[in-house]
Amino acid sequence: MTRALFLVGAPGAGLIGLARELERDAAFRALMPWNVPAALARLRAGATHRAIVWQGLESGAPQWIEPAVRAFGPVLVEHLAERERAEHGGGFESLVFAHVDHGARFDELFHAFPDARFVELVRDGRRAASGRIPQAASDAERAHAGLAWARAWHAHVAPVRARERELGERLLVVREEELAAEPSAELARVFRWLGRDEPSTWDGPRPWLRAPLTGAALSGFSACRPACALLEELDYPPQPLGERVAHDAELAAAAARGLIAEAHLDAAHHVLERALSAGPEARLLAALGALEFARGDEERALAAWRAAVEFGEAAPEAWVALFARTARPETLALAPRARVAKDVTIRQALARWLAARGLDREAAEIAAGVEHTSW
Repeated sequence: MTRALFLVGAPGAGLIGLARELERDAAFRALMPWNVPAALARLRAGATHRAIVWQGLESGAPQWIEPAVRAFGPVLVEHLAERERAEHGGGFESLVFAHVDHGARFDELFHAFPDARFVELVRDGRRAASGRIPQAASDAERAHAGLAWARAWHAHVAPVRARERELGERLLVVREEELAAEPSAELARVFRWLGRDEPSTWDGPRPWLRAPLTGAALSGFSACRPACALLEELDYPPQPLGERVAHDAELAAAAARGLIAEAHLDAAHHVLERALSAGPEARLLAALGALEFARGDEERALAAWRAAVEFGEAAPEAWVALFARTARPETLALAPRARVAKDVTIRQALARWLAARGLDREAAEIAAGVEHTSW
């Protein structure tokens, strides 16, 4: 049975370089850029869609489709290995998969490959991947790019951290800082973990570290509190909120929501108070609603969310929050506007609201215009 080895990391982690080094040992064959979790997700989506079309929304199709998709993972690996041996020969024992999506879709891999091994390349998230932060851009654009990068880095790294204890000895963490400093020593450590003793030197282009974020981009990163918490979990230095955060609605709303999730309600209030002093804004009002709800004042929360939706679709989370309160009379007036919303998350919230108020699921998704989407 061919064993799978998945290389995992955030964008720009150097997965391909490590895969090439592993392939120097005849026991490993690298398949790139095979996106295994995406293939499994497409299989699931296709099977679910067909089952719903044939059997209806209430058929419970996911109950039998999910086990089948997970069982297909090892079958897929074996098929790829047989094809690789037939076309190129070789007595390899493991297939190495290196793809940037492995981190963000890690749960897919975890469930489908109970015997697979994983090597994770981790670096300080404040070293952004190439091209993520535009150099010839305004401070505001760089700050928003910094926030977007922080979210991307967190999305690729956090799923692995959540499974670290369950993976146990099937996971090896490689720090990119150490790999860049001593590539041959780190490569030797990887091979020892895999039960091999050669090769012992890094033969390809030397790994290198990206430059750290600075200025507006770093302030943008600081607004993503989950990413900042993950930095500390990984034993990197903490990242305080940047001064720019309170002066930018997108950054302030993101930071406030993160602080609310961490139960730092006073800090969230301080950020929102400073940001709202410049005037009302949809994302800030939506975050204010979340803050008031966390404080236990639902009426003030609803008032903030109602104010947010008056700005249109700029803050879909406010629409979602309101439609979650199915018995509230103000949702009746929102429903006609939601039916023609461009943002699908608003229409999906409408479908859930319609179903909660007694409409059957198939009729609800048609009325909301979200046929064949997961709502």
